[in-house]
Amino acid sequence: KKTLINKKMMRGSQHGSNARLYPNLVGTSSSTLAEYLGRILNISQMDFQYALWQMSRLLVAPSRVYNSTKTRQLIRGQFARDDPAFIVILLSLMITSNVLYTIFFGHHSFWNFMAIILESIFFDFLLMTSLLSTVFWYLCNRYLSINAGVNHSYVMVGHSDTDGNKVEWLYAFDVHCNSYFIYFVLSNVLVLILTPILLQTSLFSLILGNSIYLAAAVAYFYVTFLGYDALPIIKHSDKLLYPLPIILLLYIASMLFHFSIIQTLLHYHYGYHTG
Repeated sequence: KKTLINKKMMRGSQHGSNARLYPNLVGTSSSTLAEYLGRILNISQMDFQYALWQMSRLLVAPSRVYNSTKTRQLIRGQFARDDPAFIVILLSLMITSNVLYTIFFGHHSFWNFMAIILESIFFDFLLMTSLLSTVFWYLCNRYLSINAGVNHSYVMVGHSDTDGNKVEWLYAFDVHCNSYFIYFVLSNVLVLILTPILLQTSLFSLILGNSIYLAAAVAYFYVTFLGYDALPIIKHSDKLLYPLPIILLLYIASMLFHFSIIQTLLHYHYGYHTG
């Protein structure tokens, strides 16, 4: 397979930078954003079993998820998922988690529940997911693609790539959702389970809580790296791991200044006060 790809690269370079080096590999998605969102309303057509399998693999062997991504490209001609079942499950988990946190901290009114659900959908999911997906989509196309030096327009949503050498926005969206799922499990689900311990004012609680967020951040960037490393048009994907030293320094600083990340976030989201 590598020999075949190399031959295609050589032929593409002979015909100029706009030649299709990887036909049907990236950006030739048959799904537009409108079609993708439209499928959310058709629950009967979603493969929830496969989405749950992907989530389980992300927790124990995330590289296997991107192996199946390559298989999907060979079968359907696109890397990005065209089934929103993964997104529906993830959003449902986010809403459930926030509702449980709201109950745990004593906010039982209807309006509190509605506010937390709306925050989960519009801020935590739609806004942050769109923002981070767009950032990685732009950075990969602008700096990490093999055609990064070529002056061409980028495909964001709703259109097909014309030369097969650009990362489609829906794939960046998929990668973020995969990475965020692990981050969510650690920073929300695990924290909720360990809340009675993490809310204590001991040094052990500080170390445990901040270490959970360190692991969540590292996992996010590692799975993001795996997602773009799976694309043959991305070079130097290891640069996506560059933020990790900064995250480690912030973790060390938080320990030196006895700054509890968990208690700060719980105060911001749910009005929790220490002491």
